[in-house]
Amino acid sequence: MNKAELISDIEAKVGSGFIIDVPVLVETVSNEAGTHSFKRYYCNVTTTGKDSTDAGGIGQKRTLEFYVLDEGEAGEVAYYKDTSWTNPEDKAWTGSTLKSMYLIYSNTELKNRNLGAVLKAAFDVLNEAGSITNHDKRVLLAGKVMQDVEAYNNAFMFFVATNATVQTNGPGATTDNDLQFIVNGAWDTVAEAVGLITA
Repeated sequence: MNKAELISDIEAKVGSGFIIDVPVLVETVSNEAGTHSFKRYYCNVTTTGKDSTDAGGIGQKRTLEFYVLDEGEAGEVAYYKDTSWTNPEDKAWTGSTLKSMYLIYSNTELKNRNLGAVLKAAFDVLNEAGSITNHDKRVLLAGKVMQDVEAYNNAFMFFVATNATVQTNGPGATTDNDLQFIVNGAWDTVAEAVGLITA
């Protein structure tokens, strides 16, 4: 993409409620022969969204850096500085499309909160009555979670991203109780999926 396309890409990713400042040229570097130039820019992007705790309106400002090779020439190419572009305001994303599920699943704040729900569920399973159906296997999953909670949180995020309530409300308006209900309800299914419970 060229510089104009990169700026359009930023606009598309931040969505509505954004302000993009005019990009500022920071430095220009040319090769020894003077046949190519590499320009570094930064611009401030202000976006709006919803707070994860009370769904109140918030604004965030971040600085993006990007590079342009041979600006103004036929071979102009623009690059983001970061290896991946993340939008901190995606916590308001809703819907059941594939993109919606991806954005819900990838939401860092929601994933961190869900990790807490997984930890609590593991603790509760370790302390549940032995008479609970599949108790021994449920305890084994709790032990696995204790060894690698991040990996198992990803498994439970599958159920979060496909949950109709989460898809309707969006990550920011999803409550801790919603997450705990989803994780608790999926516990045996995840245990079965990883081979701890067999039909």
